[in-house]
Amino acid sequence: PVIKWLGWGLKPEEATLLHEFRGVCKPGEMVLVLGKPGSGCTTFLKTIANQRYGYTGVTGDVYYGPWTAKEFKQYRSEAVYNGEDDIHHATLTVEQTLAFALDAKMPAKRPGNMSKSDFKEHIISTLLRMFNIVHTRNTVVGDHFVRGISGGERKRVSIAEMMITNACILSWDNSTRGLDASTALDFAKSLRIQTDLYKTTTFVSLYQASENIYKLFDKVLVIDQGRQVFFGQASEARAYFEDLGFAPRPRQTTPDYVTGCTDEFERQYAPGRSE
Repeated sequence: PVIKWLGWGLKPEEATLLHEFRGVCKPGEMVLVLGKPGSGCTTFLKTIANQRYGYTGVTGDVYYGPWTAKEFKQYRSEAVYNGEDDIHHATLTVEQTLAFALDAKMPAKRPGNMSKSDFKEHIISTLLRMFNIVHTRNTVVGDHFVRGISGGERKRVSIAEMMITNACILSWDNSTRGLDASTALDFAKSLRIQTDLYKTTTFVSLYQASENIYKLFDKVLVIDQGRQVFFGQASEARAYFEDLGFAPRPRQTTPDYVTGCTDEFERQYAPGRSE
C-alpha cells in the first residue's frame, strides 16, 4: 500500500479509446453519434465538450472556432455535456434545481427590462410546461436513496437544465433514455429548433432512434471500437454502407441499420459479397 501511495508501483496499461477522428461541424448543425455500447460514443462526446479530465492524454487538435482546446477552457460554460446518468442534488425541488441553474447563467439584459425574479419565474414555468412536468414543481428531485420524481421526469429536468445554460456546444449522451417514443421525438424537435435559432453546435448520441428523429439531423458520425467509420451527411449514410457490400434492410430504420453494420453478430452481406 505504501508503494502504491508513493506512486512507485507498476503503472497501469494505457489504452487508446479513440483513434484518428476528423471532421467539421458548423454552427446550426446537429450531429447524430451512433455506435454500439462500448464503441466510444461517450468518450467522444466528453472530449468534444472539452471535458478531458480522467484521461491520461488527449492528442490531436480540436478547434472551437479560432480557439484551441486549451484556450477554450476559459469559456468552460459554452461547452456543456449531459451525461447518461442524471446527477442532481437529491434534496432540492425541481423548481430550486432550475432556479440555481438560472442564477448561474442570468443574462445581464432581459427582455422588457424584466426583474431577475420575474425572468426566473417565466423561464421555469415555460420549461415545466414544455416538458409536461408542471406537477413536479415542488417535489424533490431524488436519487437512488431519496424518493423523488420518476426517472423520466428526472431526465426532463436534466434536459431543461441544459437548455438554461444557453451554451454554444451541446453534447447529449443518450438523453432519450427513460422517455417514451413521442416525448423522445418532441425532445429531438426542440433540439432542432434550439440549434436553428441560436446557431449552436449539437452532438447527440441515441440508441434505437426512430426514422423521424434521424431525419432531423444534418450529419451522422458512426463509431466502431473507437474508430470513426463514417462521418458525413445523414442522407448519405445508408447508401455508403450499402455500397460497401452490407445487405440493404429496407424495413429497418437507418440508425439501426448503420449501427448494425458495426456489429459482427447482426450485419449481413449482400449477395456475392463476403466479410
